[in-house]
Amino acid sequence: MLRRSEARDIVMKPHRLVVLSIAILFLSNSPSIFAGTLCSGLCTFTYIDGVVNYVTSTPGYAAFGINDNGDIVGVNSIGGVSGFLLSGGVFESFLFPGSSYTYFTGINSSGQIIGINSSGGGSSFLYNNNVFSSINNPGAFYTHASDINDYGQIVGYHRTNAGWSAYLDVGGVFTSLTPTGAFRSYGTGINNRGEVVGYYEPNTGGGQATLGFLYSGGLFTALAYPGATATKLIDINDRGDIIGEYSDSNGSHSFLYSGGVFSSFDLPGGTTLNFCIGGECGSFAGINNSGHIVGNTFYVSEPSSMLALVSGLACMLTALRKRRRR
Repeated sequence: MLRRSEARDIVMKPHRLVVLSIAILFLSNSPSIFAGTLCSGLCTFTYIDGVVNYVTSTPGYAAFGINDNGDIVGVNSIGGVSGFLLSGGVFESFLFPGSSYTYFTGINSSGQIIGINSSGGGSSFLYNNNVFSSINNPGAFYTHASDINDYGQIVGYHRTNAGWSAYLDVGGVFTSLTPTGAFRSYGTGINNRGEVVGYYEPNTGGGQATLGFLYSGGLFTALAYPGATATKLIDINDRGDIIGEYSDSNGSHSFLYSGGVFSSFDLPGGTTLNFCIGGECGSFAGINNSGHIVGNTFYVSEPSSMLALVSGLACMLTALRKRRRR
């Protein structure tokens, strides 16, 4: 459940950075606190009006985004590694032609989907009207697409001669988004107002290992969860509600930032496990304009079950690791 923090956000000089993440929660007791379908293993959930609900009892799904129609996209590790679309209660799996793995990272209200595949050592794509097309910045060694808004604007991160940085892609024109003082930056979410969120690694030490950033109206604003050792922003809706992840001495946690207030989220009875899939981390993965949140949990009902479940995840990660950043 959400708990509110009275501490204010930290606003810093134009620092911007984005390191995407979709982490996974590790629960150690009964999942009976969830409404509807139960699930054990790597599972996708929705968080709507204070209620957590698994979208399926079948483990092996990890969500990356949700649109205003409630359609959910992500990766399915059952029988391979493929992108999935959950729409109207029906799951569909997709594999980029000639690719050994595919995963979907974002979807807009028109049904345009972006994602990653294994082609060329790892590349991004747009899936629109049943057609796959590549997304690549000609001046980059690698391009990762993270999110897409209803205007087809895409945010992500790429690697150029200058290093890793967040980018905004508008009509095929790529603009790097690098906060002052950032060593690396990563773009993770964009809304229909063109506001971008992500996180970055500062050049200087002594503070948080990563800081979240909001890019709006040409200006960067750094956001840090109070008392955290690291903060990452994951997604933003048109109301300006932001979801993200922070770390402290107790592990990793998700949060909602709304109206200038941070609200922390942990699944009841559980502790967090920072587990990344294909470069994406964070238990909260996407938020739409109704405030509906999609995320992922790693539930182990018995300690003895952990080895088998982690082994399954390891196989999936081994395949995705082939396209990791070099």
